[in-house]
Amino acid sequence: MSRPTTDIEDRLRQALAARAEQVTPASLRPADPPKVKRRRRFIWVAPILAAAAAVLAILGVMSLVDLHGQESTPPAGQPTIHTSGNCEHEAALMTRALLSPSDFTADVDGDGDGDQVATTTDPNAGPACRAFVGVRTNGELYSTALDPSAVPPPGMRAQLTNAPDLGLDGRADLVVNTHSMVDSALSQIFSWTPDGLVRVQAPGAEGGNITDYGGGMTAPLGAGCTSDGSLVTSTADAVDQGKAYEVTRQIYPVTGGPLEFGDPRMSHDRVLAAQLNQRFPEFAGGGFVPCST
Repeated sequence: MSRPTTDIEDRLRQALAARAEQVTPASLRPADPPKVKRRRRFIWVAPILAAAAAVLAILGVMSLVDLHGQESTPPAGQPTIHTSGNCEHEAALMTRALLSPSDFTADVDGDGDGDQVATTTDPNAGPACRAFVGVRTNGELYSTALDPSAVPPPGMRAQLTNAPDLGLDGRADLVVNTHSMVDSALSQIFSWTPDGLVRVQAPGAEGGNITDYGGGMTAPLGAGCTSDGSLVTSTADAVDQGKAYEVTRQIYPVTGGPLEFGDPRMSHDRVLAAQLNQRFPEFAGGGFVPCST
């Protein structure tokens, strides 16, 4: 004897029976698979080829230019340049410097006409090829390297500061600030010869370099010239709690060329601190005015 069914069970059987009557062979066909929206594929071939072409073009340009943005050889058709012959980029750097506009001119060769002079620096080179000074005269270019004992550190440049006529021979000599010291203008002197510019060692100075001006407040240094073309190097020592200075000057006459110096005349003075630069302008950077053209 079967047990009586509940009302919920009866309704469930009726629903299942009704659903079974709706099942046919056609309804048993598998449903279509779901459609998935795919992302559009981007073709990278063209951009990659374009980028490669750009890189090759840049490399092609770099092959014509040195690492410092300067041409590795002087441009064709430019004036002849005479160099020290030991530095790879000297010719190109100085050619560019001397053919660019410049306000610094001096009669370096003594022919009565102003010559364009310039300095240039190769920041990535060693001390022997770091900095150069040159002159453009009679349609030709002349360059020489600064002595490696004092050259600009990376990021600094050599600078022409004065063109005195030492010896009063009618030819301007060149004083180049090496910018190798923070508190002083440590400089080198260059003079003209038939073969071009040559460095002249300053007498009584370490490495042949002179301190144009600087050295600090307690022991300033300076260099300059006299009205007769002699070279002056000066030192001073602060005394009386900085209220005065004791100054020692050495004056070297020019006895031959290029810039051969004789024995110095020495002098000693005591001057109030407020009058130091007025009495001795070399301590303020104006020491080469008396013999400058």
